[in-house]
Amino acid sequence: MSLPEGERVNSQYVRARIIPLASSLPPRSKRSPPSRIARPRPPPHPLPPLSPPPPLSIPSPPTPYSPPSSPPTSTPPASPPRHSAPAPPPPSRSPSRAPSDPSRPTSALTTGPTPSSFLTSRGLLASAARLLGLCRRLRDLVAGWPADRLDLAKAAEMHREMELLYQEGNLAGISVVEDEIR
Repeated sequence: MSLPEGERVNSQYVRARIIPLASSLPPRSKRSPPSRIARPRPPPHPLPPLSPPPPLSIPSPPTPYSPPSSPPTSTPPASPPRHSAPAPPPPSRSPSRAPSDPSRPTSALTTGPTPSSFLTSRGLLASAARLLGLCRRLRDLVAGWPADRLDLAKAAEMHREMELLYQEGNLAGISVVEDEIR
């Protein structure tokens, strides 16, 4: 079997150049690959011993109220127990229509929670998250454009909605909200 002329040249080149180079290298077993260079390892740091967790303190259940056997004559008759107002329903995820503004041809669509939902922690969290999102969007809107090309109407609308959320949601004193507004 004979090789084509181009293959002979390549095989002659391999025999003449590559094989002598490879034979001059030390055997593989004596060479260590560069990624496996032996480095001294620091001694392991001893961890402090684990202490048992503190015992859980479970409060005792409240004792039921037992009225006195004979009511004193000087006290007025007992009034019926007051019940707290029922919990408001969770805020709806659908946008609600805002009252129409005479200066704008169409009424704006607000997606924030209604003031009645601020009574729950879920409503407070939702309004804080909405306010933070509006702050970031307003900052990005202002930072991304030169002053002469800003959409001032959109920025003013976002700012007005932020003020409403801040006031109606009673978000004053929440550090994350305060920092983001600054």
